[in-house]
Amino acid sequence: AEAGARETLAVRVGDTAAAVETERRVRADADEALAQSIVSLEAELSSDIAGNASAFSGLSATVTEQGGTLTALSSDLVELTARVGDAEGEISTLAATRVTATEAVSAVNTEISATYGDVKALAGATAIAEATLDGISESFVWSLGGSDVLSLVRVSDGGAPVTTARIRGDYIRLDGDTEITGNFLVRGENIVLDGDTAVTGAFKVTNANIAGTLQSTTQSANAGW
Repeated sequence: AEAGARETLAVRVGDTAAAVETERRVRADADEALAQSIVSLEAELSSDIAGNASAFSGLSATVTEQGGTLTALSSDLVELTARVGDAEGEISTLAATRVTATEAVSAVNTEISATYGDVKALAGATAIAEATLDGISESFVWSLGGSDVLSLVRVSDGGAPVTTARIRGDYIRLDGDTEITGNFLVRGENIVLDGDTAVTGAFKVTNANIAGTLQSTTQSANAGW
């Protein structure tokens, strides 16, 4: 069995126009149940330059059974666009969750962009959570310009969860007090410590070029010092 409804509203006066279109659909049979709702909006106006804006929203809920496996899926897609002349902005968000008898996965992805002529700025974020019989995993990724900048991942396979964080940037600044518990490894050609630096515990330097005074209550005089 299937049913649907579509409605369109539209007006135009010269170079100015607006429209709203909605569509709803439902379907049910022996192995699938589906419900969808789609809304699309358009607006445009032209004077010395043209301007237009659009918005799209799509909701979907589905339950299917294939090979004895029952799957429930729901999703929400939102797209927003606005443009005037050579300037344009876009926002896209997709949220979805999928569940079976053995796993559950939820994810949200958001992308935003701003364009002027040939110049484009882009940022995005993705969050994913998954739970299965084998364990759980969670991740968050933040991207700028199409490249991953910040990644946070937490995984547990039944034992203690392990969290990993990664920051990729040309310049990273930490303002205020910063405390690190555990091993701290720095790889780089030049390491600059500006100001008073206190180190509690073992501090190993493979090769050092020191301009100024180095003071230590306990110093091991190895080769190169």
